[in-house]
Amino acid sequence: MSEIIGMSKIMEQCRIFSQSEEGSLPSVWRRVVSKIKSPSETVEKDEYSDKRIPLGERLASNTRVLDLNKGVLIIESDHPGWIQYLKFYQKFILKGLEMESPDLKIRSLAFRLKNQEADPVDVYEQALQKAKEEYARQQAKTEQQVEKFYESAEKEKKAPEKDKKPESQLPPELLAKIDSIRQSMLTKDEK
Repeated sequence: MSEIIGMSKIMEQCRIFSQSEEGSLPSVWRRVVSKIKSPSETVEKDEYSDKRIPLGERLASNTRVLDLNKGVLIIESDHPGWIQYLKFYQKFILKGLEMESPDLKIRSLAFRLKNQEADPVDVYEQALQKAKEEYARQQAKTEQQVEKFYESAEKEKKAPEKDKKPESQLPPELLAKIDSIRQSMLTKDEK
C-alpha cells in the first residue's frame, strides 16, 4: 500500500534537491544559457528593448536538463525553434558549462522535444552516433593531410639535387668567414 505524501513534504524534498549536488546542473545550465545575447541585443538599444526579455533568459525558461550521460548533456525544449537557437550557440554553451563546472566534463549536447516519446537513452544514442560520425570525418580528413605530407616528402627526396633549393642563402662574405673559422679549427686539432 502506498503512502500519501503531503505537499509540505514534497516541497521540502524539492528544496533539498535544488540545494544538493544533483540540483546544481540545472542551475548551472540556467546561468550559462541566460548569458546568451542575440546580435540585436548587443548592437542597438531601442525603445522596446527594455520591454523584451533577453534571448538567453527565454532559452533558459523554455529548456530543461534531462540527463547527463557519458559527457552528453540531454536537454529538453518545448519548441523546435529553441533547439535551433541552442544548436547555434552550442559552442558558447559548452565553453560556459566547462568554465562553470569543469568537473562535469560535458563534451556535447543532445536535444529532445518536450512530449515526445523518445527515451533519454535514445536521444543519447543518437547524439553518440552523430559524435562518432563527426569523429570519423575528422579522422579521415587528418589521414588525408598526413598522406599529402608524406607524398610531398617523397617527391622532395626523389627530386634531383639541382632542383632542390638550399635551405637558406647566406651572403658570400659570411660563407667565407665560416669557412675560415672551420679551417682554423681543423688546423688547431691537427697540432
